[in-house]
Amino acid sequence: MYFYNWAIAERCYSPRLPVVATVTAPPALTLSVPTTTICSGVTSNAIQVTTPVVDFDTYTWSPATGVTGTTAAQFNPTQSGVYTLTALNNTTRCANTATLNVTVNPLPIAPITGLATPEICVGNVQTLESRPAPGTSCRRRLPARACHLPHSDVARGPQGRGGPHRGAPGGGA
Repeated sequence: MYFYNWAIAERCYSPRLPVVATVTAPPALTLSVPTTTICSGVTSNAIQVTTPVVDFDTYTWSPATGVTGTTAAQFNPTQSGVYTLTALNNTTRCANTATLNVTVNPLPIAPITGLATPEICVGNVQTLESRPAPGTSCRRRLPARACHLPHSDVARGPQGRGGPHRGAPGGGA
């Protein structure tokens, strides 16, 4: 069995040299708008990255649910929230973030007017008008033949069966 008892009488030091560390700020990351407001079920206009997109290689939105695109993203979330865009330059490993506040408003109730009676006979045309409630600006496009009445009467036009109808589709007078 061997035992070593080492004792160092002199210490060896190398000369100390200053080290210069340069911290470089990442390139700026800005969006075309800081906030956007949409109606439920409506897609936002494109939110653009307004700084040079070549400054970064990878763009990721978080959360990603309801987001389409990266540097020209459109939003269609079901609820309001804050979205964060993280941009990364894979070569320099520099990263930066930008945030977007998205407000989702419920669709306004737009009463339908112009219907004197909920009865429409086959072959007749009935003009319906709907205007958003004061102070609202949401637009929702429905298919050309779609119609939603805010009460239980259903008007059926040229595709209906027989004479005047009231109540559920296909029902009689």
